[in-house]
Amino acid sequence: MNEKHIATLLAQIREYNLDTDMDFKFEDIQVLSLVYNGCGPDWLSLSTREFLTDFFDFFEPAFLPHDWDFLFLPKNEKNFHRANRRLRSNCLRLINCKHHWWQLISRRRRKIQAQLIYAACEEFGFGGYMAALPEKLTEKYNAKM
Repeated sequence: MNEKHIATLLAQIREYNLDTDMDFKFEDIQVLSLVYNGCGPDWLSLSTREFLTDFFDFFEPAFLPHDWDFLFLPKNEKNFHRANRRLRSNCLRLINCKHHWWQLISRRRRKIQAQLIYAACEEFGFGGYMAALPEKLTEKYNAKM
């Protein structure tokens, strides 16, 4: 992902006060541009991840910290669930920040989408979580050069 887009996501993360790991707050934007792959695991095709990211664009600021968590949190089941709960929490925070309380139908639709994203990560994400290793950033970096 390009650094300009990452900067936009970081601004939204700050604006909506999304929850992130403490180390995420100090991460270099170049590293974040390598970490971020949009919505979906690396094993999905780029076009599928782009489609999912566009479809769930409302929640995109929540995807960046989730990708960081998947790559850098120590690999165990507890941290896998922790990363997914943080994603869900950030999605719900975006709903609360971007929708007024009286927009009941929009809020309900977004809550269903947030739950779908969370359930998909919980059900299908463990393999991708275990495969996401910081060493793979070197491969991505070298491929960009």
